Amino acid sequence: MRPYTPISPADTKGHVQFLIKRYENGNVSKYLHDILQEGQTIDIRGPGKKMQYPFKASKLTMLAGGSGLTPMIQSLHKILVTPEDKTEVLLIFANKTVEDILYKEQLDAWAQEYDQFRVHYVVSAQDDSKSIEKLHVGRVNKEMIQEKVPPPAEGV
Repeated sequence: MRPYTPISPADTKGHVQFLIKRYENGNVSKYLHDILQEGQTIDIRGPGKKMQYPFKASKLTMLAGGSGLTPMIQSLHKILVTPEDKTEVLLIFANKTVEDILYKEQLDAWAQEYDQFRVHYVVSAQDDSKSIEKLHVGRVNKEMIQEKVPPPAEGV
C-alpha cells in the first residue's frame, strides 16, 4: 500500500482525485495507468499529517519537485478559493524536463486567475523547442531562492 495525497479540494464529496505520474519502470504507476479500469478498487494510504490551514503568514513560499507537488495543490485549493484569504503564494516547482512538469495547465490558469499566486518553473535539462515563461534552467539553489523569495519577516 502506497501513500498518495489527493489533489481534489478537501471538501469534495463523493469522489477523490489523485495525480500519479506514470514511470516507465514503475510497477505501481504502470498498473494504475495501463491496467486498472474504472470501477475497480485499490487500497491506498492517505497523507500522514493533516494540512495545517489556515497558514499564519501573509506570504508563503512553496518549494516542490516532481510528484511532491500534490500536497502543494491541496493547500493551493484551500488558499485560492477562500475569498478572505489574501496569502501571497510563490511556488517554485523543479523538474528534470519541461515534459515532466505535472499539472502545468492548472498552475498556469491559477497564476492567471489569482493575483496572489505566482509559479516559477525550474528544469535541470531543457529541450530548446519547449520554451516557456518563468522557466529557469538549472537547479534550485541559494541564489535563486534569495532572488525569488521574500526575505524572512514577521508574517512571512
